[in-house]
Amino acid sequence: MGGKSGLSLFETLVSLALLSFLAVGLSASLGLGVRTLDRVRASANLSQELALRAQLRNWLATATPPQRLTRIETRLVGQPGRLEFVTFAPTGFSPEAAALSVIVEIEAGLISMTLEALDDGGTPIENSRRALASGVVNGQISYYDATAIPPSWRSEWGEANRIPSLVRIEADNGSEPEWTEFTVRLQYADGS
Repeated sequence: MGGKSGLSLFETLVSLALLSFLAVGLSASLGLGVRTLDRVRASANLSQELALRAQLRNWLATATPPQRLTRIETRLVGQPGRLEFVTFAPTGFSPEAAALSVIVEIEAGLISMTLEALDDGGTPIENSRRALASGVVNGQISYYDATAIPPSWRSEWGEANRIPSLVRIEADNGSEPEWTEFTVRLQYADGS
């Protein structure tokens, strides 16, 4: 039996080279998988925040004017960093609600939305607070008065008998997720 058993030095080196190529390929694949998972998670968070913005747009577009006859107090009160209004649009998070009180606030680098579901008598039945953007710099809310002469943007809205034609929420670049100018036409506004 004069045959050799085992591997020669050359065969061992070739095997090690092949294993190292496989290890590099597996490492790159694992890194790609981890980066993809991170992007999917970030995308899911971004999708949720963008969905909240879209919902805010719908609710704000249907803000109820103060002259509507209802047992629920309807008003739109606006300041540079706070907007409060009522809508009768469906809430989504509270199906038994008759109306929804919405407060949008810009404070401490955050744009947040507080929702309060109201029953037929205007009594709160459920509430929720959600962040729309963080890291906000120079955020402000403004209100377009189409009936003013000349029509103009105002930093506050305190009109008891009507709502503005447009509402704009702005912030400088750098928020997370990025806050682009957000302007909504209110469908029940006078003079628009």
